[in-house]
Amino acid sequence: MTKVLLSTVLLLTLAAGSSANYDAAIAAYENGNYTAAIDTFKGLAEQGDPRAQCVLGLAYAYGEGVPQDHSEAVRWYRKSAEQGYAEAQYNLGIAYTFGEGVPQDYRVAVEWFHRAAVQGVAEAQQALGFMYSAGRGVEKDPVEAYAWFTLAAEAGNEAATRDREIAAKALTPAQLQKAEQLSKELLKNYAKN
Repeated sequence: MTKVLLSTVLLLTLAAGSSANYDAAIAAYENGNYTAAIDTFKGLAEQGDPRAQCVLGLAYAYGEGVPQDHSEAVRWYRKSAEQGYAEAQYNLGIAYTFGEGVPQDYRVAVEWFHRAAVQGVAEAQQALGFMYSAGRGVEKDPVEAYAWFTLAAEAGNEAATRDREIAAKALTPAQLQKAEQLSKELLKNYAKN
């Protein structure tokens, strides 16, 4: 799991810019000094830094440098997500999907996935496609599912590419045409540049 958290931390850093303290926490983490990294992230998180709040949530979710505690992970994800931080919104959707740290609630998961998806998070777009495909938290809608899978696939999400192919096989020609049109609209409005 260390590689998962480290990869996520590095992606969050590259995507959001950095500060000296945040950079120091990343360096400490990369050097295996998890205690120093977590202490720095916690300080930044308590000051309201949404990136650090999200990373701290990940640390609790995976038990990296802190005891694993899904409720604590959700607490930090929520602080970050409520500030509009897309990756935390996606993580909160995952927590609600699987009932980790919160009661399982597909409807709430869809809400958080949607918030992240419209900000260009491909994993959230794919998750939203799955929720529409399976009818979890929303009415089952294969056209909507196909469109969200397309958006995620266009962002390079390989699983979404496979999901889109499967979804396409279940669509009538008229539904596929409608799905392609919706996909174009989603791409225009929500593709990450």
